[in-house]
Amino acid sequence: MILNTSITLQSCTNTINAERVKVATFATYRAGVPASVQPATLTEAERMAYGVRGETMRVYLYVEPAIDETFRMVWNGKTYEIRGVNHWRIHTAFLAMPKAGTS
Repeated sequence: MILNTSITLQSCTNTINAERVKVATFATYRAGVPASVQPATLTEAERMAYGVRGETMRVYLYVEPAIDETFRMVWNGKTYEIRGVNHWRIHTAFLAMPKAGTS
């Protein structure tokens, strides 16, 4: 696995505001994480199964057990939602799709 770029992982914290509405805020969990980010070629069935849209990327990095689908990734100035996290023995893999409301 060639880790030729770096990403920032953001974790989510949910709070309740004054109007009793749940608000998600994201903060940097780890910056400068070595990773391999590649365009994902997915069938329409795979896109539906993972619930992904837009320019989806496959991301590989060394084991990061805390990552789940509540995290976000920032790469090349864009924010991505994380889907389909797989924790393998020596690495973690997931799909990253552009955050809703961005291209």
